Amino acid sequence: MPTHINRNQITVASFYLVFFMSVSVFMNFMPLFLTENIGVTSRQLGIILAIGPASLIFIQPLWGLRADRAQYKNTILILLLVSTLIASALIPLRPSFWYVIAAIALFNCFMSAINPIADTITVELCQKRSWDFGRIRMAGAIGYSVMGLIAGIIISGIPIRLFPLFGIMMVFTIGIACFLPRVPGHQREKLKTPYLKLLQNKKLSIVLIISFAANFTLIMHYSFFAVYFRELGGTTALFGLAVFCASMLEMPFAFFSKRIIAKLGGPEKTLLVSIAVMAVRWVLASMVTTPYMLLLVNCLHGFSFIVLTVTVTVFIGESVPPEMKASGQALHGMLSFGLARILGSVTGGLLVGLWGKPGMFITAAIINVVVLIIFIPIVSRGTRR
Repeated sequence: MPTHINRNQITVASFYLVFFMSVSVFMNFMPLFLTENIGVTSRQLGIILAIGPASLIFIQPLWGLRADRAQYKNTILILLLVSTLIASALIPLRPSFWYVIAAIALFNCFMSAINPIADTITVELCQKRSWDFGRIRMAGAIGYSVMGLIAGIIISGIPIRLFPLFGIMMVFTIGIACFLPRVPGHQREKLKTPYLKLLQNKKLSIVLIISFAANFTLIMHYSFFAVYFRELGGTTALFGLAVFCASMLEMPFAFFSKRIIAKLGGPEKTLLVSIAVMAVRWVLASMVTTPYMLLLVNCLHGFSFIVLTVTVTVFIGESVPPEMKASGQALHGMLSFGLARILGSVTGGLLVGLWGKPGMFITAAIINVVVLIIFIPIVSRGTRR
């Protein structure tokens, strides 16, 4: 029996490893493709990166409900993966601004729903088999970082190469997904839980709002970091090294996530600490003058994305009823990776046009500080109560 469980753990970890290798390719190098191959401006880049996630506001809850009501959530996951692969092949077919907007919107209808569904499956497996989600999710951080380094070398100034590389990684992801342990949906036809029931959980609402605010500024960074790095004189290979170093520093939190969250006093306080670290990061990013300095500042990423992802995902898995787990993760994805991306990308594009990228980072830091001022008293009162 232990061998069987270990084999399943390896399969799930391998899924995260390969899937986040594909995410690394797309997220880090798409801005370079848009600016160098399509010729978009900073404002247009913000619009393109925002319109895709706009579809998530409507699509994401539907995928979550569909997974909760499916015989097995795995079926929906595989459908999303295959659809994402097909949609990605459409993006580079025409170098037109409006065509690319439509293609990326279609792509995001599938791609951005993958992670919430996969997390729902994994968290449920972790609860049933006493696995540590943070340590399994660590495989994703490893894949993201390693592929950032590899892709920087392979793409090497030719951003359109990201598409065949992404396609190859997605094919491997689909293959591994077919062997994931099956997890059933928990809503039967005669037992359908209202979606709005999730919002009655006040603690969940606070966690989601804090996560949204953090991701809002983080998406501003993602949208313009690659372009900013190149403007400072960094090469594509050096950019890949920056991605690798930042992602590798996610390992400590992923490995010790349970202890760290408990030590910091719960998920809300952990998220607030992450926002504070990110505020410092944005201030330092606004002050750099060389790509090497920006590479060092980017190492603070180790207490950013991974903290938001693991903390919120585990919290939803533990606090949401079984029949609403996929919907809960979908709601998180809709807010943090849908609405936050729309507002963050558009706002970032506008700020870059007005004040340049340093001005955008300073504004992001101010937003983080405001969030801290608002939520530290709320979280403190909730803890005492």
